[in-house]
Amino acid sequence: MDDQGHGVPLGLGRTIRVGQPKGDVVPNRSWIMCMLGVVVSLPLLASDFSSGLIAHYRLDGDGQDSSGAGRHGQVFGTTPTTDRHSASGRALEFDGDGDYVWLATHAVALQPAELTIGAWFRADSGESGLVSSIVRSRLYGYYLSISESDSLDAAVFVDGGNEFVQVSGGNFRDDQWHHATLSWNGIELVLWVDGVLFETATAVASGPIHYEEAAVAIGRDGDAGWYFVGAIDEVRFYDRELDDDERLGLYHELLIDGWETGDFSAWSSITP
Repeated sequence: MDDQGHGVPLGLGRTIRVGQPKGDVVPNRSWIMCMLGVVVSLPLLASDFSSGLIAHYRLDGDGQDSSGAGRHGQVFGTTPTTDRHSASGRALEFDGDGDYVWLATHAVALQPAELTIGAWFRADSGESGLVSSIVRSRLYGYYLSISESDSLDAAVFVDGGNEFVQVSGGNFRDDQWHHATLSWNGIELVLWVDGVLFETATAVASGPIHYEEAAVAIGRDGDAGWYFVGAIDEVRFYDRELDDDERLGLYHELLIDGWETGDFSAWSSITP
């Protein structure tokens, strides 16, 4: 371990600390495996987390797209807040009264036939009885939201809008940070929460997601209400289904950031 105490979270209930190599040595997946001295998922280490990435909204006080595609969002009324690592200004706070990030300018790209959305969220307690939208494309389309009964809901509309495929469960209006990954592959809807499989649902009629309007937003039900109350961070859109190792990788996004950019300065010690 170096004097900066960099750590790598492995989903093992603990964090193994590693140091950054000296000189011109650039950390990579093989180097990490050697330093850790443990067996980690080879598919995860081989994954390309930029493959199929449509947009990446870090929400570091703004709506900038970090994917390189330039699909920047317009921010309305939100406030920069601390993220799950207590880093100031690295997430957005939504007060439920008109705060949202508008993405409709890029709706064609953000409304793919198959889909994965990954997002961190913290839903405020005491707001039961209200729907809080984390991400939504409507009409029809898809959504990830907190329901009136505080469950986490994920859904897509298929078959020309005639079939509604949904998974739902838990109590997530708890003032805690959670990570959700919604995936649709044309047949099955899969929801992961906090790095583990949460729920699945299979459609009667398989096929692409059905869209009818160019209304996509973070923190609002598309172009309607149901504003989110709490904080949202690190929203990623893919035009494909991620596999299980990749979903786990999204939960451990600090690893991804280092592998994609080569900048390991952001690594910190976290315990899942």
